[in-house]
Amino acid sequence: MVSLTEYKYICNKPQPVTFSKCGELESRAASTAIFRQSSTQDMRESLQSGDEVMYVAQNVTDFSEEYIMGLLKKAQEDSRNREIFDHVHNIRAKALEPMFYDFMNSVRSELPHRYQPLLESVNNFQDLNKRVSALRGDHGFHVALENASKPFCGKYEAELGFWKQYAALEAINTDRNKVVHCSVAASAAALSEACDKSDTLDTALAMVEALANFGAKHAADLDASAEEQWKEGVALTQRVKQKRKSKILRE
Repeated sequence: MVSLTEYKYICNKPQPVTFSKCGELESRAASTAIFRQSSTQDMRESLQSGDEVMYVAQNVTDFSEEYIMGLLKKAQEDSRNREIFDHVHNIRAKALEPMFYDFMNSVRSELPHRYQPLLESVNNFQDLNKRVSALRGDHGFHVALENASKPFCGKYEAELGFWKQYAALEAINTDRNKVVHCSVAASAAALSEACDKSDTLDTALAMVEALANFGAKHAADLDASAEEQWKEGVALTQRVKQKRKSKILRE
């Protein structure tokens, strides 16, 4: 929750006017409110942090009501997003492993016998994606896997290939979904520089260095693979959105 208390000068006496519930105005409008703050950026960051903040009115010209309400609206949106991520974390912790075993039992019961050995030692969705990626040249296996997954997907109204977005789920789950959209080469260069100039990565410095060096040498192939996976993810998302929209229209 963001609770912003401003002090509005009336007859030279500060009078509290409160915003709460992330932007719902409980009292008078803030058209004459301004806030003592070192910079506009500081105010924005404070509001977006979700912490309780307080500002004191100085004069009536610095911030408009529209600007203040815009910040509060953004804080409300950020709060909703954090709540959504909390729900992702909750359901992932409780349902992901059971869903995986249910899915694999269903797939194994449908998959032709000759492909069964290819799923040995697959213990989670990450393992499955690694195995599928390693067998990308085996068209027959991919078709068989998709067909074998249809009963499960039909039962739960899941999109075929949903498991391909496992890494994206993990990114959301760790609140690291703000991906830097640049090339592997650019990231490798930035991380290599950070290894030299910053202590931020010390807890995983050897791993980061190895990734940066590997990435720099294989940047083109890695970017191409990531782009292909991204396109698959976008296509999956679009199919799910269309399916859910059609379902709503039918109801």
